[in-house]
Amino acid sequence: MNLKARIPRIEICNEFKGTEEECQALERALQSPEYWQATTFRDQIGHLCKFLRTGSINVSFERIGQLFNESKHTVWDQYQNYLKGDRPDGRPASLTEKEQLDVANYIQMLHSATNPIFPTYNDISFYITNKFNKTILDDTLRHIIKIKFGHLFKVITAKAQEDGRFYVCPKDIEENLNLLASEVNGVPPDFVFNLDEVGCHDFADAHDKYVIAPITYDDSSTTYPVTRQNKRCSSIVCISLNGLACRPQITIPRVTVDSQIYKYIPPSSFQIASSSSGFVNTETFSLWINYVFLPHLHNLRQQTGYRGRAVLILDGYLPHKNSLSQIDLQGENLIIHYLVPHSSNQTQPLDLVIFGLMKRFMNDFKTPEKLTAQSKQLYKIHQAIYRCCTPINCRSAFRAIGINTKHEINGSQWFEVAIFNLLSISKVQCYQISYIRELINNGKQLTPNQLFIYQKSSIPQTDDNQRIRTSSLH
Repeated sequence: MNLKARIPRIEICNEFKGTEEECQALERALQSPEYWQATTFRDQIGHLCKFLRTGSINVSFERIGQLFNESKHTVWDQYQNYLKGDRPDGRPASLTEKEQLDVANYIQMLHSATNPIFPTYNDISFYITNKFNKTILDDTLRHIIKIKFGHLFKVITAKAQEDGRFYVCPKDIEENLNLLASEVNGVPPDFVFNLDEVGCHDFADAHDKYVIAPITYDDSSTTYPVTRQNKRCSSIVCISLNGLACRPQITIPRVTVDSQIYKYIPPSSFQIASSSSGFVNTETFSLWINYVFLPHLHNLRQQTGYRGRAVLILDGYLPHKNSLSQIDLQGENLIIHYLVPHSSNQTQPLDLVIFGLMKRFMNDFKTPEKLTAQSKQLYKIHQAIYRCCTPINCRSAFRAIGINTKHEINGSQWFEVAIFNLLSISKVQCYQISYIRELINNGKQLTPNQLFIYQKSSIPQTDDNQRIRTSSLH
């Protein structure tokens, strides 16, 4: 008898955020030989749960799934299969006509929700198990839906996305962006900031590559070496509309750093911090805020003479809030703008442009051979930050969430300020024309911003280019 087909191994693609104890447990799991040798996703989940779901640690299936861009249902399913071990397939329980109709009604209910949900076969199997106490194979379920309800449903391809991000309320995003617009309008480009952390782990960040092989090579694929031994490190990156705003801070799990790195990288171009997990915590974030960001802001004000408001855009990660609560924000004339939770894939400039470029750069970047493993990590992430955080890339990142610039004149002098433009937003799902048209087709009411975007979509946008006398530029 044939065993059920198993999902092949899936590599980690998202950073894990948790308590220090949870991060240490994950690191031990990733370093265990059982996890290295796992060839299926089922075995990966089983070995991870040995470390992440113990008496003192209980990381949810949802959070484990976020590491791989998989749902909690998938993780739970794989964990149950791991516990059961290998066994032959059995004949699935059948659904009655009434139960089949119930399933169809459930799918229609999900489709007609305020935020429509397109369920997977695994979602529906989960529903059937919970409600009818029956187990049904995906193939059987697929057959039922195709034969019985082919006039109601069809199967389409969906790109995997974190659950929390999928269910972000459009109203929350709109209110947040409207507030951001009022905060950034009129602020000089150097004083509009966005900060976030980016992780670096050679093996977890590795991607497939296209390589050139000799014509005589028989196989259709090959492998390339990536070390598993390096521990994860992370970096705080802060950009403005004019490029990299101030020194990044790289957090490493060791309390010492190899001096050889300073033969290649000037100490003044980055700051080193240490945490046992390699992730940013309240202590390391406070170190960066007080010794890098605030001195940079003070110097910038002194150089430009600007005393107006500055805006710092970031997510609501707890260490951020803990550190910033200790600062006299009013005295600094600094507005902290927290993005809607789980919306960074739509509203965080660094996530939309910079970090994707950095990951691709680090994946192919070659480091000096004589460096230690730690120094190679520092070298690679430092180079990626400085090569990717160019003024052009940073402006593109801010433009993706609606923040542009314009020139204004004061007497004979021109100066530049930030403005907010809904029409330049490119990644907010609920503002995409296809999404708005789908709402209209379903008779749903549009938000004010959606209505504005829809009305403007049919009007050709004029180029606001103007000639500025060179002697007036600052």
